[in-house]
Amino acid sequence: MIWESFFDDSGSESEKFNLWKRNEPSMKLERHEIIHSGLLLKSDKDSATLKERLFVLTKDHLYYTRDDIKSPIRGVMELKFVRVSYFQDESSNSKYSLRFMRNLKFCDLYVNSDKDYSVWKKALAGRLIQTDFHTKFGVIKMIGKGSFAKVYLVNNKEDDNKQYAVKAFSKEF
Repeated sequence: MIWESFFDDSGSESEKFNLWKRNEPSMKLERHEIIHSGLLLKSDKDSATLKERLFVLTKDHLYYTRDDIKSPIRGVMELKFVRVSYFQDESSNSKYSLRFMRNLKFCDLYVNSDKDYSVWKKALAGRLIQTDFHTKFGVIKMIGKGSFAKVYLVNNKEDDNKQYAVKAFSKEF
């Protein structure tokens, strides 16, 4: 399911928007900027099959190339205001899907192993807007309330049930 976000552009800008852009000569992939790299499956638009590609995550961009970091860069995604959601995909042979979304456009990338899935989720967590709050955290109870927000006690399901306070703002305000 794709939904519009506060971070999406409106009007004609969003209609011209493409999630992936061709690499421009001015964009350089510097080795010291690499946060994570690994093989993911990407749908080939010409043959509608999944092709294994090398994806490279930096602070501000996600790059992909055919198979090697020395290969020409095939596409670049600027990560600013991009949302990511995670789900198991029953329709493909891959175990997990990473869906990148912005301006009602999306791209699904697929991961086959639990380990790779976990590593990619951790690497993407600090770079993109996460949409998996309720899969990561369990709400225990409300511990505070104000005019514009509520504070909840939550436990982190992935980290030995560590507890945190989360402030949730009402979008109406």
